[in-house]
Amino acid sequence: MLKLTKYIYIKKKPKLKAQTRSKRKANKIKTNPEAESLELSLRFLLSAH
Repeated sequence: MLKLTKYIYIKKKPKLKAQTRSKRKANKIKTNPEAESLELSLRFLLSAH
């Protein structure tokens, strides 16, 4: 039982890390209007999954 929860936790963790990383990137991108469309397309791809 403990092994299973550990496995699930490890499996979920990278997704959360990736989300926070993309959020940080989005904050940096916000100042650049050219990259804003890229951010929106990335957000669309993330929401599509």
